[in-house]
Amino acid sequence: MDIFGGFKKDIEDGIKQGVDAVKSTATMVKEKAEELTEKGKTQYHLYELKNKGQKQRALLGEKLRELVKTKKMKVANEELNKLLSAIDKTDEAITKLAGKVSVSSPQKPAAKVIKPTAKKAIVKKAIVKKAAVKKVAVKKATPKSKSAKAKTSN
Repeated sequence: MDIFGGFKKDIEDGIKQGVDAVKSTATMVKEKAEELTEKGKTQYHLYELKNKGQKQRALLGEKLRELVKTKKMKVANEELNKLLSAIDKTDEAITKLAGKVSVSSPQKPAAKVIKPTAKKAIVKKAIVKKAAVKKVAVKKATPKSKSAKAKTSN
């Protein structure tokens, strides 16, 4: 009985160690997943803040440009004047191109009609010739005698 009792104890210890290993691994995986989730949330929040700041700067630029255009504000900085004139030129180019392009749905190109050519016929002939070359002579089967048929059926 001691042999079986020791064997049973070894199995129980092995199972207990296996369960403990699984639990510790699961805990480690859970902690790593939580850590990565927090990191992802932080990165997304950072992206949102950067995007919000970019939108605010663009809005400020648009408002200042409107004030300069309506002559409610003068710009003394030469660099800003160059930038404003470049923006005006870009807007003019956009307007010009938008006038050339129609806003209606784009037309589909006409479908191409493919006419059969002599090349297809040549390819077909070549395939037929290859098939003819690959033919192999087949021996005719000789009829079996009645005694041979009887032996195979048993």
